[in-house]
Amino acid sequence: DILYKNPKTLVLNLTKRTKVGMNGIIIEIFKNCCTHPDDNFVMAPQNVKLLSPMNNLEWQESLKSYVPGCFRYQIYHCGILQKQGIREKLKNLKNGLIIIDEIDVGNGKENVLYKELNRAGLCDKDALVERNIRIIIVSATSKQEQEHLERWDKDIYESYKLTIPSTYISHKNLMDFEVIQEYYPINSVETANKWIKEDIIGRYGKNNGRMNIIRVTKKNIEHVKTTA
Repeated sequence: DILYKNPKTLVLNLTKRTKVGMNGIIIEIFKNCCTHPDDNFVMAPQNVKLLSPMNNLEWQESLKSYVPGCFRYQIYHCGILQKQGIREKLKNLKNGLIIIDEIDVGNGKENVLYKELNRAGLCDKDALVERNIRIIIVSATSKQEQEHLERWDKDIYESYKLTIPSTYISHKNLMDFEVIQEYYPINSVETANKWIKEDIIGRYGKNNGRMNIIRVTKKNIEHVKTTA
């Protein structure tokens, strides 16, 4: 609605809390833009792009498995942005939408994302207007980027804060509920024994089946195996 009702808006900043289902929101935005009833606004599926400043093939392939087939080849992590075919798609993009996930990771001029967007002429406000391209940036940690964007003309930039579901559990909640507790290193048989016997069995009981996750190294994994 923001992009449709405010044609001058070039950049929309979506701010959110962590883990609120951003993938689903991105897919919904793509779907709505590409099925919009107004012929002057509706976008072709090949003209919507999702970019990540992270070099993360797993992220790309995971999202591809969720989206409808028409969007599957419009999702690019920064590791492939320098491929000639992708460069040409960005350079020739018109009448479309670019969503940038986790913008705060790729805001530096040395970042591949910035270099490729600049190469494609997509860092120029006049070019965005001429080519009829909108940009949506999404992140849970984009305070600095938001402050920079607020220096722009008010009619070309807007910010929208996503609502929080009633079932949402924050990091603070997890600390208050003592799900997240002070960490101590498991670097000996003694500390491994403390973790298993006090933090797990002592808290939940010996016969209460629980899954407990621990990050170990090749060096200290034997301590956990020995104690277990």
